[in-house]
Parts: sequence; structure tokens; C-alpha cells
Amino acid sequence: MKLEGEYTLPGRPEELFDRLQDPDVLVAAIPGCERFERLGEDTYRGVVQARLGPVQSVYTTTFRVHDLDPPRSYRLHMEGQGPGGFVQADVLMELIPQDDGHTTLRYSGEAQVGGKIARIGQRLVQAGAGVIINKGFNDLRKRILEDLDADGAAAA
Repeated sequence: MKLEGEYTLPGRPEELFDRLQDPDVLVAAIPGCERFERLGEDTYRGVVQARLGPVQSVYTTTFRVHDLDPPRSYRLHMEGQGPGGFVQADVLMELIPQDDGHTTLRYSGEAQVGGKIARIGQRLVQAGAGVIINKGFNDLRKRILEDLDADGAAAA
């Protein structure tokens, strides 16, 4: 399954790159995340409750950030398993500066699903993944705005 899209986030790539590696920020971008912890410098584990169509399951998920090119890009590899099946994805995350001080975060990659999830059909899986991704990026944007407000208040 192809994954691709882009979102505009407040801040310059230099400001966002480190935030996108922060576990407290990342957890805000993972809908249904119940637990999230750093395992190593670039590796995290989370417990995520997700629903795709009629399949609802809890997944133990490992996230690994690699091929870092600060502040331009990095790759995110994700593997999750649970009673509903498995999900694997490898996605290139690119941070593209905009003239107005914002950044376009463009993502592109591939995902594979198996088990009960795969049985509900490609179109339903793709649509459900789109809903989850949109919610994640909207929550991420909200978290970044909250952090920027807090940073501004602390500076004052």
C-alpha cells in the first residue's frame, strides 16, 4: 500500500526536526497510543489501539528513525503486531521550508498489512489509514502550536 501526502506545520525545519524526534511530541501524533517509550537513540516502542473498519486491536509497535539528514529528512520504519494482524511501513519524511516560516512535511513510502486487517480489503485499509494519518498530523500540529505558545510565554 502506498503512503504519501504532505502537511504544513508551524516553524522552520531546523526547529521541527528535533521536535519530531521527541517522544513526548511523537506520542501526540500517534492516534490511540497508550504507551510510548524510547528504547535507544533512534528507536521507540509504543502500544497503540487502532481500528481499521471492523478490525479493532491493540498493537505493540516499534518505530525506528534512520537515514537522518538534519534538518531536511529522515526515514521512519514502523512494525506493529497484535491480534488484528501486522503492519510494516517505511516512510521518507521530508521537511521543506516555506517563505512564511512554516514547513511542509512531505511523506512517502510503502506499508504492508497482514492478518485480519488484510482481509477487509485494500480500499478500506487505505481509507482507514488515511483517516488515522490525518488525525495524527492534525494532533501533531496542535501539539507543536501548544509548544510554541509555551516557549513564547517562557521567553516573556
